Amino acid sequence: MPVDLSVIGKKLEPSVYEYSEKDVMLYALAVGCGVDDLPFVYEQNLKVLPTFAVIPAFPALFAMGAALDVNPMRVLHGEQRIGIHAPIPTSGKLTTTPTVRAVYDKIKGALVVVETETVDAKGTLLFKNVFGAFARGEGGFGGDRGPT
Repeated sequence: MPVDLSVIGKKLEPSVYEYSEKDVMLYALAVGCGVDDLPFVYEQNLKVLPTFAVIPAFPALFAMGAALDVNPMRVLHGEQRIGIHAPIPTSGKLTTTPTVRAVYDKIKGALVVVETETVDAKGTLLFKNVFGAFARGEGGFGGDRGPT
């Protein structure tokens, strides 16, 4: 299926993520926090690990697959960056809006760059994520090669 470059710059379908303090603590435990990291695993004065920002934003990769009409079984998560703009609440309802920023022709595949912005219920920007996903078999369309 040829890559449709008209998707570049378009906002994709937002996703909503609801979570509780329990989810924040379980995440911290899952990534290796323990007794030396009580602020991230204990209810009293609970804090959120900054890397928790990847969790609400991850569905953006699925939105990207639908927007580009690529086979999700051939997509590899290649890279990711997080930018924290405000403290992440210990519970709440967050909305993440993805935007396709670039599609690069890597000959054997396409590198798709998706940026997400995640806001709280009041609309405050909490964090941004930038995903680089490699869609195998979608290259060779003659587009910009992008960064090496």
